[in-house]
Amino acid sequence: MSRRTEPRGFTLLEVMLALTILGVGLIALMGMTSRDVRASYRAKQLTIATGLARSKMYDIEEELLHTGFQDTAEHMEGDFADDAQPRFKWSAEVEKVYLPEAGEIADAKQKGDKEAAAPPNPNDTSANNSSLVNLVGGSTTGALGASMVQLYFPIIRPVLENAIRRVTLTVKWQIGKDEESIQVVCFFTDVKAVDIATHGASGSDVGKKPSPTNPTNPTPPPTNPPAPRVTR
Repeated sequence: MSRRTEPRGFTLLEVMLALTILGVGLIALMGMTSRDVRASYRAKQLTIATGLARSKMYDIEEELLHTGFQDTAEHMEGDFADDAQPRFKWSAEVEKVYLPEAGEIADAKQKGDKEAAAPPNPNDTSANNSSLVNLVGGSTTGALGASMVQLYFPIIRPVLENAIRRVTLTVKWQIGKDEESIQVVCFFTDVKAVDIATHGASGSDVGKKPSPTNPTNPTPPPTNPPAPRVTR
């Protein structure tokens, strides 16, 4: 007579080990899901902040062109409650642009000629000034371009400084306990200021009397003058 064997169950140790492996896996999965949700939310907030910054830049440009450029720096700040985004804050700095002297540009060109022809760093003012001079004169006529810049730049420099303003806009918002922010920089130009300066420079000839007619070539009299009318 055969003996039947009953199925063997899991021991307590095996059950605890399985639960431990399952718990570790669930914790890792929840962490990955939380990071994905946070990254997706941050991307959404960043997209909203970019659109708000672009809209605010248009508003600042319109306000500056309406009120005119100031010689001193201006600070503006506020929120986007009117755009149904009160959690986003903004601040803007409007600064006057100060251009380098003509001698500094020439020195930057000489320094740039000694360096390798690599793309300049955006934060390297000397290299950027050297590139500006190269655009004017080119490689074969660099000396001529530098002399032209030194000659006309003192006249152009105050016009550009009065007509250009640098606007630095910062948009901030909160994600939990962390503060996120983006910064946008734009340069606005007042065309009216350039026109006024240009007309003022060209208006020096206004008011000059016209040169008299050359006396050596007087206007000849008419050959057949009309007969006088006799009234009775």
